[in-house]
Order: sequence, then structure tokens, then C-alpha cells
Amino acid sequence: MLVRLSILSVAAAAGSADARAEESAPLNDVRVQAAHYLRRGMVEQARSIVRRAQMMPGARRDAKVQLLAGKVHRESGDVEQALIALRRAVEADPEGDVGRKAAEIEQELRGEYGEVRIYPKARGGRGHVRGRLLLEAPGGLIGLTRKRAFAEVRRSLASKDRSYPARVYLPWGAYTANGAAFRHRRGDRTEVAVSFPSIAVLRPPLDPVALDIVQAFISGVGGRVRVFDSDDRDRLAAVAEDLRADPPAAIFTVGQAATLAARSRLSAVPVVHVRVPPHVDLGVDEESPDPVYGVARRASPRDVLTRLLAVASKVKRVAIIYDPGRSKEQTSAAVAAARDMGLEVFRAQVRDAGDVEEALDDLPDVHAYWVFDDPVLLQWPSFGPIARHALLRKRPVVCASYDLARDGALMAVEPDP
Repeated sequence: MLVRLSILSVAAAAGSADARAEESAPLNDVRVQAAHYLRRGMVEQARSIVRRAQMMPGARRDAKVQLLAGKVHRESGDVEQALIALRRAVEADPEGDVGRKAAEIEQELRGEYGEVRIYPKARGGRGHVRGRLLLEAPGGLIGLTRKRAFAEVRRSLASKDRSYPARVYLPWGAYTANGAAFRHRRGDRTEVAVSFPSIAVLRPPLDPVALDIVQAFISGVGGRVRVFDSDDRDRLAAVAEDLRADPPAAIFTVGQAATLAARSRLSAVPVVHVRVPPHVDLGVDEESPDPVYGVARRASPRDVLTRLLAVASKVKRVAIIYDPGRSKEQTSAAVAAARDMGLEVFRAQVRDAGDVEEALDDLPDVHAYWVFDDPVLLQWPSFGPIARHALLRKRPVVCASYDLARDGALMAVEPDP
């Protein structure tokens, strides 16, 4: 029998073989690089390389790549991805040494971790929802690997919205999910019904401090979080009015305008607010049943001075500018902290904008100005002359308001979100 092969067919076959060789060569190089990082304990670097490797052609059928991915994900605490990769390694090499090794690690992981099914509570039974899950282990966990796995799962669930029902893999132990307590026991089928309360966030846009504060808040709560960006009073009032049709379980506000809008339209909804000056009247007194909670917006005097000295180490004489009718106790604490740190302190009292020029003229030569967050000093008619006075003398101004830092102060020191 005579078999004829066209030159084109032979060339195509050869080209296909060459393509497969070129395809596997870079994949092998990437795998070696990831293995090198893993051996050196550089887990995050190895994880980054493995993610790239798994997107390359042929990776899913490469048992060595999948085994390495399983090991890397196990070390990083991502148990679910580790189990997926190990199962792929077994399927790619069911009779070989790589497949057997993957099966051993998979069995070991399934002995230490189990699947938890999370269902959202809904009227009339279970439903579907997108939200964030706050997972806690009240009694703690024993073992570095178990702690790392739990921390990875917790971070992943709290950092972004996910669709539920969903499954997660956890070490055996006792947990809470959005406040719902459950025990995860070996051999049991663990299912948890979880509430996803609605939480509204009102914040000013284009404010990096506000963005950091809100991010810190929503990463520590579970539920369905809606964020509204505006610093316009009318827009905030309209948002709050719209929320009355379907009131959230709680509102988190950043700044005075957002807080007043929430209080005026949704007085019965719990409000947690930050960056609201203490003098602002929120309509709450000691006998009021309204649930309003404020988070302190002032950093400690020592923290303020420590950060000032970090950028202006030659400062020895500081002027404190304040309203004596509002910040008497704060001033005493600031003076004590400054003197304890070896600084000489001078005071400038400002009760209204008309006092600023005279108060500044009465000061001796100082190395820095510390402006308190009293209402009169937060306004440009008062702060403007202070900023110009300091600029002419090339002296830094430290304050407690991002707005003042934007308007001319060297730095604003606020509590860590």
C-alpha cells in the first residue's frame, strides 16, 4: 500500500509539534519560578506566579503545575482553590507519582477542613442575595496553618460582595457569620442561615480620608452595603429621602452634612458618624431614644506632636490656637503633652474671626502653629489669616481637619480609621 503525505501536511504536523514544545517551555519556566519562591517561603510571590501560570495554555492539564498550585494555595490559606488544583492534578495524572502526591495532600486537607454552606435568611425561607460576610472565630484557632486559612477566608468574604448561597472551607471549630453562631464539626454537614442587613453609607466624594474611613468600616461589617457619594446638602437630603421607602438597618455617615441629612430624614434608623465636630447639634440628648453613635475624630495630643516632629524635627516652640470657650480641657492636655516632650508652648485664644490678627500678633516667634478643630477656626475667615501668617514666616501649620490641610495647613492628623 502506498501512502502519500503532502509536504503541507507534514509541515503542519511538525509545526503543531513545535507549537506544543514552545507552549510547554514557558509554562515549565513559570512553574520552576513559582516553586523557587515557595521553597524560600515567599508565598505571595509564588501565588502571583501560579495565577499567571494557570492562565497559560495547557496549564489545566499539566499535573505538575496543578500540584504546585495546590501547595501554594494551601500555604496561603486558600483551601478551596487548593482543593480545586489538587483534584485537577489527580485527574491529569491518575496513575503517576504526581497524581498520587496530589491525592495525598487533598486527603490531608479534607481531614482538616470541611465545607460550610452559607444561606441568606429571607422571608418564607432561603433566598439569594449579594453581600459581605463577616466571619469570626470567637474561641480562636490552634495552629499557624489553620489561623492563616481562616484569615484568608475572612479577608476574602469581607472585602467584596459575593453571591449567596455559597460554600466556604473552614477548619473545624466554632464561628459566627454576620452574628449567626455555628459549630463546624468533622463528619457533619454544616449549613448556616445568615442575615444580610442593609447598610447605607453617606460620604463626601474625592476625599481620600473619607475613602479610607469607609473602606475600614465596610471591611468590618457584614451585609448589603450601599455607598452614596456626595457633599451637596440637597443631594444628600434627596438620598436620605429615597432611603425612607426602604430604610436600611443602619447608616454610616462621614462628615457633618451627611450626618445631618440622615438624622433629619431617618431619625429612627441607627446612625454611626465620624468627622462631625463636637459642637454640631444632632438633636440627641441623654434622654433621647434615638440610636446615634459618634466615633472620636481627634487624635491624642502626643500623636499629633509626634507626627509634626517627624516632618519638622527642628520644632521647639509651638503655638496652640484655640477657642477657650470650647477646648479648655483639650488645651490643657495638649500643653501637658508638649511640655512632656520638651517643647515650649504658647497659647492664642480666638473666640471669633475678629480675634485672629491680634492673637497672632501677640505671639512670640514660634516654630509651628497647632490649630484646634473649634468651629470658629474651621472657617476660612479665621483660618485664612492663620495660613497667610504662617506662610510668610515659613512655619508649618498642623490641624485636625483634612479641609484645612487642603486649604493651606502642612498636615492634618486624624484618628486611624
